[in-house]
Amino acid sequence: MKTILRGSRSLLKASSRGKRLATAMLLSVVASSAMTAQAQDSIGDLSGYTDEDFYAAEAAYESEQYSAGDLNTKSSPTEVDYAPISYSDMATVPTPMPIGSAYDGGCSPTSTVSCSAPACKPKRRKIGSLATCQASDMWTTAEFLMWFPQARTSAPLITTAPPGLAPIIGPAYPDTQVVFGGEDGLGGDLTPGFRIDAGKYLSKNFGIGGRFWFLGEDEASYSAQSDGTAFNLGRPIYDTNASQNDAILVGATDVGGNTLFAGSITAESKLEMIAGEAYGRLMFACGDEYRTDLIGGYTYFGIDDSLFIESTSVEVTPPTGDSFTFSDTFTANNDFHGGQIGFETTLSRGRWMFSTLTKVHLGNMNQQLSLQGTATETVAGTPPTVTVTDGGLLALDSQGEYERDVFAFVPEANVKLGYRFRDHVLFTAGYSFLYWSNVATAGEYVNPVFDATTRATGGPFGQPPLVWKDSSLIVQGIDLGVVIDF
Repeated sequence: MKTILRGSRSLLKASSRGKRLATAMLLSVVASSAMTAQAQDSIGDLSGYTDEDFYAAEAAYESEQYSAGDLNTKSSPTEVDYAPISYSDMATVPTPMPIGSAYDGGCSPTSTVSCSAPACKPKRRKIGSLATCQASDMWTTAEFLMWFPQARTSAPLITTAPPGLAPIIGPAYPDTQVVFGGEDGLGGDLTPGFRIDAGKYLSKNFGIGGRFWFLGEDEASYSAQSDGTAFNLGRPIYDTNASQNDAILVGATDVGGNTLFAGSITAESKLEMIAGEAYGRLMFACGDEYRTDLIGGYTYFGIDDSLFIESTSVEVTPPTGDSFTFSDTFTANNDFHGGQIGFETTLSRGRWMFSTLTKVHLGNMNQQLSLQGTATETVAGTPPTVTVTDGGLLALDSQGEYERDVFAFVPEANVKLGYRFRDHVLFTAGYSFLYWSNVATAGEYVNPVFDATTRATGGPFGQPPLVWKDSSLIVQGIDLGVVIDF
């Protein structure tokens, strides 16, 4: 019992509230001891315990004196000692620390934890945590395209030379110039277009969308008239009879200044492109300032290339008045159907945004060629005699319709910088690049071989039938747009 009392005194000395609580515990112990003693008396007085022991302990307790701060030196609890806890007592209870303070290891202005500690660094969501990033419900992007299609190649189609010189291609004719056609001689200029992309997120992580774009005509043309006084004008060929380069004269003079032919020529090349996509996008990774989506879906590309050239030559010397008109038309249509897969990553900082898009389209390229030509010979007379034959000047043996299917892949890349002008409006400027691995272009199928002696008979002209060529095509350029998301 003395041990219990000494323990109670230690608690009482700790604080005023502790002393009051200890006093109450002491009384409980004393009462319990008294009841135990009474029970022992009733059941037979256990040995080693008597009333004298209890009284001696109580007297020892009452004889203890405490300092001025311990229950006001009272030796036994009074009514004051059991008074309710006051407001001042409650005010001494420590208040909870705010979240992010030193109490929970976070970073705050008064934190004692270094903000370079791992606990303070912003958490990045790892790949696979798809349920924590929220994107806009819907988006619409409209862009003005300023793209440069790759220049197309063909055989040289129109040449000029100084008066009195033959417009023939070769080392012996250094003054001859190719004014239409040749290596990278068709198109390649700035071509405007338009692109729209719209879609909707069906959940936080998955959305569907569609994209459509078209490019205007990348056109190259040439038109001229000549009687040889300013320059000689011709259509270059390879003459199978002479086994050397030659030219069909459109307008020319001889070395003496006499006009041999007077005539005109018109040529035009056009490239048109169109695309449509239907895709789904799944959030792949995200963080406080970035988001990466996995994109997959269906792609269609339509690439149409055409080439037309027509010339008329009227014989002046000798003055027969006979005329020859050659007209050739080459068209190539490419239809791509396939799938796409890629990634789009968007980085945001304040009102600024930077995004990258990389995709590859894989599928079938259906290629269709049409090569047609006519030759019209008019002999002066009353009435004139007109003879029309197939083949033109350049189609000849290759004239006809052709089609094939080949595998093609189309890598695509886009980078974009944007500024958020309003909460839901973003202005962007970017760069786009596309590459088609296999595209048929019209100029690739121009055959400059010509046999004048058999032209009117319809051939054959000693040339093999059309041979397919694997040609690539690149388009690249700047896009300016506006994004609306909500």
